[in-house]
Amino acid sequence: MVIAKGRRLFDCFEQKVVWRFPQIIKKSELIEGKNQLLPNNELSLKCEFNYSMGILFNHMEFSRRGTACCLDVDLLSSDLDELSSNGFKNQHDSLNRAMKCLLEEGSFYDSHLQVGDVTFPVHKAILSARSPVFKAMFSQDMAEKNCAMVDIEDLDDDTVRQMLLYLYTDAINNFQRKNVERLYFAADKYEILCLKEKCASVLIANMEPSNVCQLLLMADLHQDKVLKSAAHDFIYKNDIQVLNLEEWTNFEENNPRLTSEALRYVCLKNRQSRI
Repeated sequence: MVIAKGRRLFDCFEQKVVWRFPQIIKKSELIEGKNQLLPNNELSLKCEFNYSMGILFNHMEFSRRGTACCLDVDLLSSDLDELSSNGFKNQHDSLNRAMKCLLEEGSFYDSHLQVGDVTFPVHKAILSARSPVFKAMFSQDMAEKNCAMVDIEDLDDDTVRQMLLYLYTDAINNFQRKNVERLYFAADKYEILCLKEKCASVLIANMEPSNVCQLLLMADLHQDKVLKSAAHDFIYKNDIQVLNLEEWTNFEENNPRLTSEALRYVCLKNRQSRI
């Protein structure tokens, strides 16, 4: 065994650079000591490398004018990742709780959403930051700009409550299908795209023969290509079940264009599967 210790720095970010190590033993010396160094005429090399990603964490805990302060930081990257992940999660949870309290308490509100007999105190800045439609209401020459009340006539109060909870906290409490359908409508109306995508994912996950026609109609109404494609694919994979239902017969009579598109999709997929 030959033990050679040394230190050599390589810059791994340089392109097309060949790394070369200094010679640690001569060929003649290997031949002379082949019984010990070349068992079975094989040369085995064991190397140790340290790989640096640069400074991972840098923090000054204390500083006083005129006093030198040195901080030795020696954190493993795994510990740092865990620390950062947990820290960010706790901060996010804390922010969500604070935003939920702000919504529920109605502190410092500057507008209202009126849904029937129910009034929701809201903050224009938060709604504007989360919804382009609300932003237009509060910033352009619309009736709501100078009005402290926004009337919502096509949504029920529970749906508006869920929508506001999402706008303030990024969370949804009630994932039942009917509630998600109404929330999907609200998200589309106010262009809350992330909420619309989440609702669509729930609807797709709970798609079944008895509701696929309704979801296909909903996807077409709201111009949702992802939901529409999922409905077409569901009909293709469950064509016998779907096409024999009364819901499909009624859908076929009232929506010939959508029926034609769905059947065309099924025919093309069947043709492709035979090739």
